[in-house]
Amino acid sequence: MDNKNLDASFEKVIAEIKDLIVGINKEAEKFLKENNYEAVKKVISNAEKVQLILSNIESARLDLGDLLKDQTLLKKNVITGGKKLKKELKKELKTPQKEYKRPILEALVELGGRAKLKDVLDLVYEKMKDRFTPYDLSLYPVSGQVFWKFNAQQCRFRLVGEGLLKKDSPNGVWEITDKGREELSKLKS
Repeated sequence: MDNKNLDASFEKVIAEIKDLIVGINKEAEKFLKENNYEAVKKVISNAEKVQLILSNIESARLDLGDLLKDQTLLKKNVITGGKKLKKELKKELKTPQKEYKRPILEALVELGGRAKLKDVLDLVYEKMKDRFTPYDLSLYPVSGQVFWKFNAQQCRFRLVGEGLLKKDSPNGVWEITDKGREELSKLKS
C-alpha cells in the first residue's frame, strides 16, 4: 500500500466520522430545544467517544504513514507473537499513563498553548523517549498504532475530563486551559 492509497482510505473514514459528528450535534440541538437534558448528556458522552475515535484514527494515519517510510521500524517493533518478543514484553511494563501528563502539558505550553496532534506527540516523544519501554515502542496489533501514542491520547482524554485541556478544540488539535497551566506550575515546583 502506498501513501496515496492510505491517505485516500483514511480520508474516507475521517469524512464518515465527521458526518457522524454533524448528526450527533443536530441530535443534541434537538434534545436541547426539547429541554431533555438527560438525553443531551448522553449525546455529549457519545460525542466525546466519537471525538476520541477520530483522534485515534488521525494518529494511526500518521503512524502508518511513518511506517511505510521506514520498513525496518516495522520489522523491528511489530508484535509478531514470537516467543522471544512475548518474553521481552512480559518483563517490561508500559509507561504508566500518569507519566504522560507533565510532558503533554509542557509540550502544549512550548507550542503556544494549542497545537496539532502530530506536533504535540512529536514533542512528547522527545521528552519521554528515554523512558519508553520496548512495549511502548511496539505496535498494537489491531490498529497498528504505536502503544505510547495510544496511551498519550488516552491521557489526553483524561486531562480533558480534569479540565486541564479544552474539550471543544477542533478535531486533531489539543489545547491547554488556564487550569492546565496552573497544574503544570504545580508539577514543576
